[in-house]
Amino acid sequence: MSRILSCRGLLDTVLLVLPAFFVATARAGESPESHHHAEQDREPGIEVRRVEGSGEGKAAFDGVIGEGEYRFEAVLGGGDFRLFWRVEEKTIRMALKAETSGFVAVGFGPSEHMKDADIVFGWVDDEGKAFVEDQFATGEFGPHKPDAELGGRSDILASGGSQTDGVTVIEFRRPLAAGDGFDKALSPGGETALIWSVGETDDPHRHHAKRGEATIVLEAGTAAEVPPLWPIHAALMDLTALVLIVSMFLARRRTADRTALPRHKAVGVVAPLYLLVGLGVAAYMVGIGDEGHLDVPHAWIGLAAACLGLAVPVLGLTLRKAPSLRSAHRWLGRLFLLGLLAAAGTGVLASGILGWP
Repeated sequence: MSRILSCRGLLDTVLLVLPAFFVATARAGESPESHHHAEQDREPGIEVRRVEGSGEGKAAFDGVIGEGEYRFEAVLGGGDFRLFWRVEEKTIRMALKAETSGFVAVGFGPSEHMKDADIVFGWVDDEGKAFVEDQFATGEFGPHKPDAELGGRSDILASGGSQTDGVTVIEFRRPLAAGDGFDKALSPGGETALIWSVGETDDPHRHHAKRGEATIVLEAGTAAEVPPLWPIHAALMDLTALVLIVSMFLARRRTADRTALPRHKAVGVVAPLYLLVGLGVAAYMVGIGDEGHLDVPHAWIGLAAACLGLAVPVLGLTLRKAPSLRSAHRWLGRLFLLGLLAAAGTGVLASGILGWP
């Protein structure tokens, strides 16, 4: 009896602690709150400030950000990436700055993650020579190739850069209008969606070490960082899987513990609830993207697993009237768990956090 009580207490503790743990895990994926700067428009996780000075943006593209060279500065990712800009008559002058000896990049107008982004990708080699490329992302997580390789042309009008004491600065000028089908027009008065990334090496094929998303209004000098939603979705799916495992454990103890079966039924209802909330977050992520999300294996595997997950408790409710379906109920539960694990694996691969693709 003491072993049963101990087991029940352990399960109660697990079910109470897991939600808080996974919420904390999800929150860990969000950008940290930035420090204070004067004369800024603040949003959570971002700083924007007007850069005072008498210059008019006529300085050389040398990787040195001088006084008055830019009108606005946005501090993104809690300081991991700094974006400077000045809107000119028909062009825009920008600078990217980060603590890295690798590449820095900014992309405009992505439709889903990285896909369809008009990317400016820059790095400084060991000899101090700066390289700046006009690129375009053809997939959600790459690849991104120079426009010239895709049939377009480079629309970088001027560029330069520097690397000093582990800090890389890339400067460039580009038209506000789109030059070809691989460029995105920038509207000074409208919102511009952008992505940014910082790499540990100069290799454009290596995965970024840091990244983020934001929206900015170029003329007004305002910005808001987009918090990542995938950690919340992932936490809810992981929580669904763990609650399902607990439910399976209780089902196996139904002979030794009379209370196990009722508890199995109660816990079995919790997993679909977490699943539905997780699906809601996933649906929202798909909704805010323009296209392409359902093209990846993770989405289809996740949808198949979700269908199994909703079928498991429905089938379980029929066992009293149709006990012959018990075996099907068990196998659906096992397939649901395998589906969740497969969805989690493909989700990790698709996110690129392991450096793939």
